Amino acid sequence: PSREALLEALAERAMGELRARIEQAQIDTVPVPEALARVTRGFIATGAKYVALAYLSPKPSGSAERAINAPMTRLFERGIKDGSLRGDLPATTLLAVYGDLVQGAISRAAQDDYGVEPTSAAVLAVFLEGALATNEPQVRAAQGRNRG
Repeated sequence: PSREALLEALAERAMGELRARIEQAQIDTVPVPEALARVTRGFIATGAKYVALAYLSPKPSGSAERAINAPMTRLFERGIKDGSLRGDLPATTLLAVYGDLVQGAISRAAQDDYGVEPTSAAVLAVFLEGALATNEPQVRAAQGRNRG
């Protein structure tokens, strides 16, 4: 088999593993923060195994990507609806930001040999709680500056 065929097969395996991780996390049966914790651990663990694919392989096919995005979009929509996630941004935007954070964390964890649990905890803390030490007054002040 060619290099491209091997990379494609590896990418398909990675996407299959991600789909399985989402299914095993039973994200529809637990509160949104717990569901995010479960899938984040799964994404980090899987991503750590296949980190080289991000640099060597083309983007997954549309159907493979939809198989991952569809349940995650539903999760984010549920979080917005139940108030556990902010409602001023669409679910697709929150998912994109979350996905970028996870991808960046996978790369950083691979470089620093950081484990799945600490990496997952860091992603969740930043995504769900933000990076500011005390965010309320500072966020409002920053939002006010950005509007004018």
